[in-house]
Amino acid sequence: MFDSLRKSFTRFSKTIAERDLSESDIEEVLEDLEMSLLQSDVALEVVEEIGLDLKRRLVGTAVNKKQLESFVRGALTESVSRLFQNAGSLDLFERIREKNARDEPYVIVFLGINGTGKTTTLAKFAYMLKSNNFTVTVAAADTFRAGAIEQIREHAEKLQVRIIAQNYNSDPAAVCRDAVLYAKSHRTNCVLIDTAGRIQTSTNLMQQIEKITNVVNPDLKIFVGDSLAGNDAISQAREFHDYTSFDCSVLTKSDADTKGGSALSIVKITSKPILYLGVGQEYPDLKEFRWESFVEAILGERESMDEELAAKIQAALVAPASTDNNDVLYDDIVSDTKDETEAAGIHDAKSVPEHKQADPFEGISDSDIAVYSEMHDVPPPESDEAAHVLASDIKNWIVSGRPIREGAQPSAVKEQVNSEETALDVTDDKTIKQEPNHATESTDSNMQESKPQGAVAEDAKIIPDAKSDEQQSPASADMPASQESYNIIKELEGETGQKSRDIQADPFEGISDSDIAVYSEMHDVPPPESDEAAHVLA
Repeated sequence: MFDSLRKSFTRFSKTIAERDLSESDIEEVLEDLEMSLLQSDVALEVVEEIGLDLKRRLVGTAVNKKQLESFVRGALTESVSRLFQNAGSLDLFERIREKNARDEPYVIVFLGINGTGKTTTLAKFAYMLKSNNFTVTVAAADTFRAGAIEQIREHAEKLQVRIIAQNYNSDPAAVCRDAVLYAKSHRTNCVLIDTAGRIQTSTNLMQQIEKITNVVNPDLKIFVGDSLAGNDAISQAREFHDYTSFDCSVLTKSDADTKGGSALSIVKITSKPILYLGVGQEYPDLKEFRWESFVEAILGERESMDEELAAKIQAALVAPASTDNNDVLYDDIVSDTKDETEAAGIHDAKSVPEHKQADPFEGISDSDIAVYSEMHDVPPPESDEAAHVLASDIKNWIVSGRPIREGAQPSAVKEQVNSEETALDVTDDKTIKQEPNHATESTDSNMQESKPQGAVAEDAKIIPDAKSDEQQSPASADMPASQESYNIIKELEGETGQKSRDIQADPFEGISDSDIAVYSEMHDVPPPESDEAAHVLA
């Protein structure tokens, strides 16, 4: 639900965070936000109020750029939350108990236009109240629509509640009065009154609602609106509120609402809370509306982090991963972050650094681990700290071209050299393996674009076939590991007539956008203009 509204706010917070907070920039981005909100069925006056409030908060505000998106999201959250806070709240069950304590039934009238689901909503209320041990009487006051009495009678029979009805074209106010008198005499807890749907512009029908109100003096008047009606629902709520001063709203068909603007607008225009959302056709499909959850759904949870904690995280990101101090620093960060998030009521893992939670060997092939461990006689790690240290050492070894120690010939290397397969393929873990000749042909120019002469991706692993030792250039032993590996690839292509697939993987795969941004800004690194520069930066 509410996807459109959520996307509008998210796009705004991210866009504004990429610019300096000058008034002209904010004006431009606010215009985009306003258009998005209007398309999400948010009323114009609501859009204008949110825009003015945001402009007042943002213009001239000095905020650290790294915290800007969080600041903007917080400003949006406060602006939207204020609309719901001004509307107040309503505890239905508590009100019913207070009225029943005086030996009087609690009377609820359902209002709205044709087709919004008033009768079905009334039946859902009856089910909910019965489930909470309240007795219910239903008044069939829709004496105009054909089949209305039969419809409400069928619901009453299914729910086993008393129904008070008269003939069609009877006075609706008289039906309501009879239902209230019956409830008083039988000590019924609640009276639910079903009224005929009416167009908000029909003065005569709207006056009929006023008559019902004057006769039975209801304790609660509920406007039933259609979430999918868009701006029509807003107009209906405005007119009904002007005539009846209803106390709260119920929005039906909310499970199909991808915009969410109607809820925001109705609360602002009427200054009355939304009590429930209809989320299906079954009796239990009545969900209590909690504005805090609604705001969280369209804006996300607010996360806060002080500058000291942010500095610790930044230091951990740039410090060598294999040092003992870094492990201590990480523990401090986890402890501090946990305290920060728990204090803020945030219980997810978004603000906790992920590199310690994930598998430290992620992205490292099993063969690389085996070769390095055998060559350096490294036992299996017995703790998380040892695993992270070993993973860091292996990554550094891979980056340096996988040099083989003098005199060392691990069995894992021999198995690679003795491989019987002939074609190269790039797998998802960026390891180039030999497989049967099923690779599709590609041009040599694609190979050149994928990787310049004399270099291959630093995280790619080259496994030569059995003929490679005999066919390599005599000078290959003195070549750098990366140059030698590249020559092997070119030689294998010439032997088999097959071209490898695009070896060039995304060099930034596995690196978060925030890490790239922090590093680039800290070292004043411009965006890379070539594949070589991208790999160097990665």
